Amino acid sequence: MPRSSLSPPGGPSEAIWPGEPWPLGATWDGGGVAFAVFSENATRIDLCLYDGGRGPETARLRLPETTAHVFHGYVPGLAPGQLYGYFEGETDDEVVNNFRERQVRNFLATLMVSQGVPMLVAGDEMGRTQRGNNNAYCQDNDLSWIDWALDDRKRHLLDFTRRLIEFRKHHPVLRRRRFFRGTRILGSLEKDLAWFRPDGVEMKQADWDEPTRRVAFILGGDAIPSPDPWGRRVVDDTLLIVMNGEREDETFVLPARRWAEAWERVLDTEPDERLSRVSHTRIPAGASVELGPLSMAVFVGVGKDDVDSTG
Repeated sequence: MPRSSLSPPGGPSEAIWPGEPWPLGATWDGGGVAFAVFSENATRIDLCLYDGGRGPETARLRLPETTAHVFHGYVPGLAPGQLYGYFEGETDDEVVNNFRERQVRNFLATLMVSQGVPMLVAGDEMGRTQRGNNNAYCQDNDLSWIDWALDDRKRHLLDFTRRLIEFRKHHPVLRRRRFFRGTRILGSLEKDLAWFRPDGVEMKQADWDEPTRRVAFILGGDAIPSPDPWGRRVVDDTLLIVMNGEREDETFVLPARRWAEAWERVLDTEPDERLSRVSHTRIPAGASVELGPLSMAVFVGVGKDDVDSTG
């Protein structure tokens, strides 16, 4: 937003106030401008101030407050200008690039542990981008071409995608042909689907009203209703998927032994330095595990207990 001559003494970097999360956009109240921008994925939003419509950037202010995914701040002394906005694009900032790559891994992992037919556009597996253009069909240039010269970042993403596809191929519990019931079926020892709080307790109806960004769910490996092509019952491993939507490390308690004796972490969307520590160590049921910020992990249940048919 172009900066006016009414900027406060001491410079705007010292004069941004918390403001309010509503209304969205930029609102002038006669004494300054309030900014409110909604984003579920941004970790921070900076406001850029300019001397004029085409002038150089004179200040960059971080919107200081966040309320329900709305970043907001108030700059006293600022007057309306020609335009304002925010954008994201290519950058050399290592923190930003690592965050974006982790989000790509989150999207790919979520897709591959979801029911139904996973669909990828050519190049998704190695981070191809159309740079925001939604009509690449008419672009016969590097915007729509696939660049097969992979750097280390793209090669790592391709390897991660291959691991996800291989994992999905080996687990029919991810390829069910019928809807979940949330109960035991066909004499199974466990429910076909169960949701858990971060403390390892199975969720109740009231828990769905809690504003949490952390969740876990179990897919029961012996509760697959459809037989194989020869009419035989299909039995798979029981899987635990844990998701941390918070911006800091969070602790999860693994479900109790009625689901599995132990849990083996087999996939993690954290950056490479943590991925290298996924050593397939068996973690006892009821133990606590740590998940990095904005990440997810997949565990395989091992050594299932014999449990009764109640509950």
